[in-house]
Amino acid sequence: PAQPGYDPEALYRALHALLTGPCRHTAGGTPILLVLDDFEALLDPPQGDGHWQVTPTAEAPLAAIIRAFDAADTDSRLLLTCRYRFPFAAHERDLAARLLAVHLPEMPDSDARKQAEQRRRAANLKQQTGADAYRALTERALEAARGNTGLRDLLFRAALVDQHAAEAAIEAVEAHFLDGALPQDEKLRETLETL
Repeated sequence: PAQPGYDPEALYRALHALLTGPCRHTAGGTPILLVLDDFEALLDPPQGDGHWQVTPTAEAPLAAIIRAFDAADTDSRLLLTCRYRFPFAAHERDLAARLLAVHLPEMPDSDARKQAEQRRRAANLKQQTGADAYRALTERALEAARGNTGLRDLLFRAALVDQHAAEAAIEAVEAHFLDGALPQDEKLRETLETL
């Protein structure tokens, strides 16, 4: 998001110069892949039957980035990872129309288990009792998330930080799907409200 004194046109000019200069493949440069990961963090939830909207503080930077890629003759690419489609107009143009929506299949549970195990090793959770408890929690998280990758990842991360809190979060998710009750945890509640 933009900071005070931030100049989106400076971002546009700098990125455009990079894309048409050192990163222009046809001129012997090396193309880049710019990834804006977890982009839904910069979206506001829909009001009523509306669409997800880019937050006001992210509008100018996003417009500058999309315009720079759009204006450059380059093999470089921009990738936004996001679960939601959103309208986005700026500079009197529909910039969202310049984005190609590519649906990725859900990660199979077997791959999610491997990912969870890699996270456990990276977090140095080596004690066997802790590792076994973590694996049991990830199995419950897979069931509780019901295929929602964002919710699953949130529960996986919780299991690494505090297994008691993770168990409470999983129970809250299970209760939500049973009776619609929303949990007290704000991040978890926000995630469930978007399902």
